[in-house]
Amino acid sequence: MKSLKEKYIKIAMQNHLESSILKKAAFQRGPLYRRLNSLRTLLAKAAQKVYNSWRPEDEFDDFGGGGICDEVSNEMSDVIYSYLKIEADIQEGGHQGDDHAWLIVSKGNEAYGVDIPSRVYETGGGYSWQKIPGIRISPRHVNIWWIGPRDLREY
Repeated sequence: MKSLKEKYIKIAMQNHLESSILKKAAFQRGPLYRRLNSLRTLLAKAAQKVYNSWRPEDEFDDFGGGGICDEVSNEMSDVIYSYLKIEADIQEGGHQGDDHAWLIVSKGNEAYGVDIPSRVYETGGGYSWQKIPGIRISPRHVNIWWIGPRDLREY
């Protein structure tokens, strides 16, 4: 049977954990997140424009068979720079050798990944991607997630 002291310690630890989870959740939805979230429609439209211009069946595919995620990422970066209305740093996400391009947007202590996963509009890997026909990219396809300070140092 647990002592009264052990029970109090367990309760205190649970309360501390819940408090830190709530603080983290509030931080994850800071001003930068709210601004990025307000751009979902424009980000989806920018990606759709790239998707619509992609003609992989052409003899000289503009993307060289490498898919369109780099160009989607570039266009989303342009939207963020143009419409965010606050100064923020934008950099490429991922690591050496990744098959996919996505963004990290940061300002002060806030940092978020911004992406439309390639599985939404293409299939394949490396430099051999194929267009998924008939896709309509919508705001729900835009992923925005919190990147903690430790994770941000990796990029």
